[in-house]
Amino acid sequence: MIRTVLFGAGTQAELVYSNELAEREFVAVLDNNAKMHGGRFKSLPVLPPTALHSLEYDQILITTQRVDEVRVQLIEELHVLPDKIALPQRQLSKQLQSFRHQPTAELAALLLSEISTAPELVGVDLMVDLSTLLLLLQQQTLSKYESDLQFSLPYLQLTQLSKLLPAVMERAAPSLEYSMNSMSQPHQEAVALVIEVAPVNAEGRRFSMVFRGRYEYDGMMIDLPSRGLFYVPDNLCQPLQLRAFGTIITKVPEQTEDYLNFIYDDWKTASLSTPQVQYAHRGLVQSFNQNIIWPEKLSGLFSEQEDVSVVTAVYNHEETLAEALDSALLQISPYSMRIYCFNDASTDSSAEILEKYQAIFSDRITVFTNQKNQGSGKRSFLLQRPDIIGRYWGFVAGDDFWLDVQKIYRQAAHLDSEPLAVGCCCDTVLLEQSIQKESLMAAELERWNRFDLLLYREKIKMYTHTSSILWRNIWYEQRGFFLPAEFEKKYAFGDFMLSHMMLLHGGEMHRMNRTMSCYRYTEKGVWSSLTKEKQFLVHQKAKKGVRRAVPLSFKFLLALQPLRRKLHFLKYIIPGPLNER
Repeated sequence: MIRTVLFGAGTQAELVYSNELAEREFVAVLDNNAKMHGGRFKSLPVLPPTALHSLEYDQILITTQRVDEVRVQLIEELHVLPDKIALPQRQLSKQLQSFRHQPTAELAALLLSEISTAPELVGVDLMVDLSTLLLLLQQQTLSKYESDLQFSLPYLQLTQLSKLLPAVMERAAPSLEYSMNSMSQPHQEAVALVIEVAPVNAEGRRFSMVFRGRYEYDGMMIDLPSRGLFYVPDNLCQPLQLRAFGTIITKVPEQTEDYLNFIYDDWKTASLSTPQVQYAHRGLVQSFNQNIIWPEKLSGLFSEQEDVSVVTAVYNHEETLAEALDSALLQISPYSMRIYCFNDASTDSSAEILEKYQAIFSDRITVFTNQKNQGSGKRSFLLQRPDIIGRYWGFVAGDDFWLDVQKIYRQAAHLDSEPLAVGCCCDTVLLEQSIQKESLMAAELERWNRFDLLLYREKIKMYTHTSSILWRNIWYEQRGFFLPAEFEKKYAFGDFMLSHMMLLHGGEMHRMNRTMSCYRYTEKGVWSSLTKEKQFLVHQKAKKGVRRAVPLSFKFLLALQPLRRKLHFLKYIIPGPLNER
């Protein structure tokens, strides 16, 4: 246990205390605010910095916004050795790792054992799989870095499993609250069953159990929700046996080690952070020399009528590009998907990375390369004029990534069921790369429209980062290009203005109260490389651009809003905001 002193009694300290209580012995909290001295913070005494000399500790974690000032104070005034001072690492991401919370991990372990040994499921060829199986074998327990349990079974047994599981769940944890969803498209077979377990109390964390459907073809077992990213020779999947990992008993292939070696090359050294392009066995293109004959009710997975298009702008992203691409490739869903990468004349090894990914995943990645640097993603898109044909499209830059493998599925399913929604967004982690500090970017509303954006933009937070949004491809249907016509104007730029223009002609933005994307602030990007002063000027310019893009007819409707608020019956005649203020 690391004896730890926190400097700063605020939100960051709360996150550290919650996430790392099992790994650290917290001694006290220091704070420069004299009003807090003598109080308690999470049962810890709050002391003035001068009290540090009386404490025994191994490390001081700076949990305040004033990092540089506090570091100078510790070193120059309190004579603390620099190697004793540290910054907390990525606390919001740790909160998303459900099994860091010990009671949640214990509940997950209980359910894993109960499901694997349930007599009702003897006739179901169910096994623990992929990352859950790998980490169980490596660590002999559930990994604290995980937030879900992965199983697999033949896809035709998913319906039977959905009928049997509720009784098993009720017996294992009678008061447990959960939801069960079949991952499927209309008129298609389910490719997975997803159970989301609700937190058992205020301190608990939700987690998912994903039962992935497998399809047997030509001696291979093909994972369906990843659309064939994972595949294994059939002989390595059978027979199954019960095996103990610490206190957990679960069903695994008899040839567990060989099975995992096929997927991860070497199970002993495998890491979930290894780029997918480095593995020997990935992707259907590499495993089959002929076209697979899919059952009719699975054909939607690989339909040429693309469901989701992912747009990725790349410029000198060699350090982060693989993580961005993998976060899209590893999405599990019943929707066909393609990734469109735009290399804006990178001068580092980004082009080589893209070339490797396209070679292995040519069935799902297309690369466009600019001969001259265009300076922005928008200019790259306008230069290349890509045929982004998906019913929906989303954006993940080469230095951002998605945190949830169900992001696309959740958002596309929502858009399928909500015809008024033009876009579906989620919450985003803002990661300041240089200091590994995280904060949350979240809108204040659940739904809003063009009136809300223009009337209340100074009063209500509605900004959502581009990596968080899945858009309905309304403009491709109208003009053969995925971006609005107004966005091609010289004065139009940035995600702020794009959101306005996507909603300008009607429709709503819907927010999912989930943290599923990460915006990496590297100080090297088009936006993050600007000084605060230049960012302010760009904001002002964007506001002017939004006003300029508003058509006269809509300005007339905006002018009628005060009258609409006064005369109730006009609300049925004149359109207005979804959130009246």
